[in-house]
Amino acid sequence: TAVQFQDADKKMHPPCSPHECILPYLDQGAVFGDIDFGDLPIDLAGKPPSSMKNGAIIPFAIAVFRCPTDPGRAGGNNYRACMGFGPGIYSPSETRVCADPGNAAGAFVNGRSVTPAEFLDGLSNTVMFSERVMGSQGAFRPYSDFLVALPNICSTGDAIATCGSLPPALYDAFGGSTWLYGGWRQTWYNHLFAPNSSIPDCNAGPVMAGGGNGAYTARSYHPGGVNCAMADGSVRFVSEQIEIVVWRAMSTRRGGETLDAARNQ
Repeated sequence: TAVQFQDADKKMHPPCSPHECILPYLDQGAVFGDIDFGDLPIDLAGKPPSSMKNGAIIPFAIAVFRCPTDPGRAGGNNYRACMGFGPGIYSPSETRVCADPGNAAGAFVNGRSVTPAEFLDGLSNTVMFSERVMGSQGAFRPYSDFLVALPNICSTGDAIATCGSLPPALYDAFGGSTWLYGGWRQTWYNHLFAPNSSIPDCNAGPVMAGGGNGAYTARSYHPGGVNCAMADGSVRFVSEQIEIVVWRAMSTRRGGETLDAARNQ
């Protein structure tokens, strides 16, 4: 995902977002070839890319990454990679400071590739991508922007207690501005809150690379829910009224639950 990693065959991958890594499979090989993979693969809030090449690519629109109902910027991104339901991330090189069962539980894991054999819950039961509206890039808009909370948010309990109580004094309005970078701000999301939640998202701070730990909820301009691409390639429209235990179960690849079992909890 956002850092250089090796898969089970020890094949090196370039540091990239999930989106830019699949460009060659979307007939966008020329764009992929223009990317400077020596640039930082996660964005820093308020700072332009260190690479002039990548600065020129950021405004470039990839139609498959855009939802037609979102009027946000042309080079933006609406479809995000599922990281589980926790507010944090793990990677092979990180100390697990923030312990939460939802962290690193999704179809994507920061720092390494994930094989189909790891989807013990079944590919058809696991969400790979869902959608999120782009940030306002201006005045605070609760539905799309991230409130900023300090200190860090480590657990689902932290996020639940924090996000609904923050005043709109400090916020990040630039989510989904580009598909070029990995990280929570641009290309990842989690199932901490239900789709289209009325609780604003919040994160660990604007100075954090990639946005920092927090709630990054699936949201759309479609009435009643969001679209989800499952790991088996199917697409489902998921109601915003879905039970939270089922929604979280859909975000895990090996939580040991089927969706029917989650509904009966």
